[in-house]
Amino acid sequence: MISPTNTSATAPPISHKALNTAIADGRAADALMIARAYAPLKNDEAAWYTLASLEAAQGDVTALEVALKKVIMLSRPSAPNHLAARYNLGVLLQQQNRVIEAISQYQVVLKHVAHAQAKCNLGLLYLETGEVEGSIALLTESAREAPDLIEAKLNLSLAYIQAERFNDAEQLLSRVVEREPHSGRAWHSLGLCAEIRGDTSAAIAAYSRGIRYQPTFTDCSIRLGRAFAGRGETDRAIAVYEHGLAITPDSYELLLALGHLRSQIAANGGEYRLAYDIYTKAAAINPDDARLHYAYGWLNFSEGNFAAAALRYQQALALAPAYQEAMAGYASVLERQGEIEKAGAVLAGALAEDKPHSLVLLSASLIAKTPADKRNAVTKLIARVAEEKNQHWRCDLHFAIGKLQDDLGDYDAAFANFHAGNEIEKRPFDHRANLAFFNQIRNTYASAAAVLPVTTIETDLPVFIVGMPRSGTSLVEQILASHPLVYGAGELTAINYLMSHFETLTGAAAFPAGAVAVSPATLADISRKHIQHLRALSEKAGMTNAQRVTDKMPHNFICLGLIAQLFPKAKIIHCQRDPLDTCLSIYFQHFNTHHAYANDLTALGQYYRQYDSLMKHWQAVLPSSVSFCNIRYEDLVADQTAWSRRLIEFVGLEWDEACMQFFNAKRSVNTPSYDQVRKPIYRKSVERWRHYEAQIGALKSALLN
Repeated sequence: MISPTNTSATAPPISHKALNTAIADGRAADALMIARAYAPLKNDEAAWYTLASLEAAQGDVTALEVALKKVIMLSRPSAPNHLAARYNLGVLLQQQNRVIEAISQYQVVLKHVAHAQAKCNLGLLYLETGEVEGSIALLTESAREAPDLIEAKLNLSLAYIQAERFNDAEQLLSRVVEREPHSGRAWHSLGLCAEIRGDTSAAIAAYSRGIRYQPTFTDCSIRLGRAFAGRGETDRAIAVYEHGLAITPDSYELLLALGHLRSQIAANGGEYRLAYDIYTKAAAINPDDARLHYAYGWLNFSEGNFAAAALRYQQALALAPAYQEAMAGYASVLERQGEIEKAGAVLAGALAEDKPHSLVLLSASLIAKTPADKRNAVTKLIARVAEEKNQHWRCDLHFAIGKLQDDLGDYDAAFANFHAGNEIEKRPFDHRANLAFFNQIRNTYASAAAVLPVTTIETDLPVFIVGMPRSGTSLVEQILASHPLVYGAGELTAINYLMSHFETLTGAAAFPAGAVAVSPATLADISRKHIQHLRALSEKAGMTNAQRVTDKMPHNFICLGLIAQLFPKAKIIHCQRDPLDTCLSIYFQHFNTHHAYANDLTALGQYYRQYDSLMKHWQAVLPSSVSFCNIRYEDLVADQTAWSRRLIEFVGLEWDEACMQFFNAKRSVNTPSYDQVRKPIYRKSVERWRHYEAQIGALKSALLN
């Protein structure tokens, strides 16, 4: 509270004395009780101001607001108590995010007195409401009037950043850290400036200093973790978050940041349980935060649990009805479930806004079905892509525009947008390192005569569908999953996780070398647990009688030797498609950074050749007990009946006519092909590459050389 200048109170001697005595003796509860009775009786500015001071110490914001407003009402506009009450009411309102009300209080104060802290606070509020130039003017005055008020300089640096005056911000912040090197906020803002300049290394250095000097300022930990994650250094990012949580274990924002990273890792082949565990801890702190429900929804969605995702998005919207990201998420779930009209209704309000969120526009593009709707969606997406500052969303916007333009037959424009999207998040693909890894695998599984540990467990339950992404794996699984005795589990991460954590999980060396020395007992234990996992998945989905469970993780082709060790009678369906169509279809999808080869046509061609060579190796060296079914996408769409029957026969089941109506199967498909498997087979994706023949010279060259 601001202390007023000279105040006098002419209260009844006994009440006045009792109140002053209680205050002097430090009997806060007695003083508050007396003041609450005394102020209404006396009803002057001094009595109410005393009560306001006591209510501030008590922390009752509602009672404090009432007392401050009484002071304002009873005193002259220029009186010290009046101005002190106005200022403190502004602070109280600002803390409650009642921005407009707080602004009006500070403005009255500044009409009567020069008050550096009020200018500092008002400048920050102006910044929040978009009045950037007014904010800069006020904060500049505040910093000049009170050189020791570091907060004014820090707020001014934020205003400079928002005004894109980055040099001014960095110069100011450099002076701040010279004087106050332990200011976590200053280092945080310097890191932001460096990030905006694209200098990630300088940003990391600034955030690291902020953590060193002020470890409880969690914003630095959050930004540092994001910076490491953005460079693909997820282990370092996790270490930063966990270090921050060791210091501030109840930091809700840090838990959200770590949960988000764990979610991204899970979606890229990691463990979902780790992400859920983090969100459970966050929920114990703030269960009614819409952002948390949104985060849960995203995690559910990426796992393919659309029912749970829909519920979470609805909970987020119940808490924050204008939460556009949650609207977009919920609409995307509905679109995946084929409820197009309902998805449109969810988005209608957000689309009516002057500037709907990019995620809303992306969801709307998914439900654009007519040529006119698609052209309208393209126009809106193009208008947004130039101003979207979030790199990942800007990338998504380009891919969405490209898909719509491809649908409309505008192939040159489509390719330009697919190329632009790939360039944004492009990562170098080290094809030599990848080839060396594949060669290590070949050397480990060198020949059919090679003796490696295997389990003695025999099971027909798992069916592995492998190949390059976009080669027809989703379609094959959908046909199989239409059979009443087959559960389609989608892209499971368990085998990839075992390969990536082989040393930890088996006690042997890392994969592939460790595959030679791992004990059969360990393999048997892993195999049994995997079978239990498959059964649990099918039973959870209501299929208690499933005799086959499919795993369509395409990249399981890398570890077919390991699969053969775990399941000596494994059934493997190898999906193939024209190399040009396969690679181009990958290039037209926004894959995660684990697919570094996907953003470059030359890298795509190189990776395809390495995949093709490894698959030929597997079919030459794996034991005869492992069954292969090679199926070409082009053959399947040309003769659905014959190939569908072959697939069912291959997995050892009796034919069922439901497999011919695969597009009617009520199941969640969480791959880029989800829309195609809801429709009868069509041929428009065959030789699709011919529309782009002029642009794919690099791909053709890489596939041949």
